[in-house]
Amino acid sequence: MLRTGILALALATAAMPLYAEAERVIRVDGIGEVTAAPDMAVITVGTRFQDKTAGAAMEQVTEAQTKVIEALKLLGISGADVQTRSVTVNPVWADRQSGSRPEIAGFEAGNTVMVRVTSLENLGFVIDRVLSEGANQMDGLVFGISDDKALRDQARKAAVADAISKAQLYALAAGVELGPVQEITESGSGGFIEAMDGRAMMAMAKAAPIEAGEMTINANVGMVFGIRDPE
Repeated sequence: MLRTGILALALATAAMPLYAEAERVIRVDGIGEVTAAPDMAVITVGTRFQDKTAGAAMEQVTEAQTKVIEALKLLGISGADVQTRSVTVNPVWADRQSGSRPEIAGFEAGNTVMVRVTSLENLGFVIDRVLSEGANQMDGLVFGISDDKALRDQARKAAVADAISKAQLYALAAGVELGPVQEITESGSGGFIEAMDGRAMMAMAKAAPIEAGEMTINANVGMVFGIRDPE
């Protein structure tokens, strides 16, 4: 047993320099950004009405929302670009005095759809048209890029280049040489931006011009490099 313990200790001691050598690394994060003009937008529009009965409230919602969807079709927006987001029916409670039992005064029904608009020059007109056809609820506007794969790849390359530059700087400052890459991980990326909330959209003038501006696509990577002493 004693010889076995001595042998295990000798093996562990012999392995220590190799482990320490493996831990001689530089860990850095890299950030890459690419800007581009968006070519699409997603708006969320809906109708919401109250009435004494749930059926009557939903009937008003269905009638108004049908007009909204028909208007979208006439504007050339395909069915694939319109998706129902929610259909709701909720009780509306009457005001009550302290100690009295709650009573239902009526019902509120709602229906919202997400609409993808691929012609940004017509976005203001689309918003005006759905409002005039009966939409009375808007939940914001998000711009995007329909095919952003190439742009995301550019951002990733820029992030890797940024990480390499940082690692080279740290190695030079520390008086060591940069070794091979040990690990690369992507920690996140971004793209879509919210332009305005629903209240701002409802307050816009008819067919108001909307400036899409530019959006930033970013990538973040973590990289681990080996290091070695200069020869």
